[in-house]
Amino acid sequence: LDIKWVEHRTNASVLIDTNTTSIEVMIIQHQLQWTGHCMHMPDVHLPKQLLYSQLSQGQRTRGGQRKCFKYTLKANIKKCGIDIINWEKLAQDRVTWENCLALEAKKWQKCEEMKQDQEICGPTLQLATICSICQRACGSRIGLFSHQR
Repeated sequence: LDIKWVEHRTNASVLIDTNTTSIEVMIIQHQLQWTGHCMHMPDVHLPKQLLYSQLSQGQRTRGGQRKCFKYTLKANIKKCGIDIINWEKLAQDRVTWENCLALEAKKWQKCEEMKQDQEICGPTLQLATICSICQRACGSRIGLFSHQR
């Protein structure tokens, strides 16, 4: 696209121009595709065993823990708007699962476009930041208070 740094283009505008999604969306989509693939495996295969396994002994250390794959998967399924309870049944049907993931990718693309539109138009000023006497638009409520003094 021959985009220069001095143009100060947003990431969302570049994604729209290239007609692609963000890397976060791609990672989530591939994670969900892999999980659907694991659902079709027999129970004796190692990836499926690892997906459903838990440690039988040992303790977690104090403090904040790193998220394991299972918790990240659960968060991403929620983010996609897929029912947490019935996602396994949905993943059993390959066509339905792939259509669901494609639909979510389109939703995320629309969100990126909406973010871009908001960045182009700029933030909308609230009515509380417009002076009732001279109709001057102030950047913040404190700026309005200072202007009216």
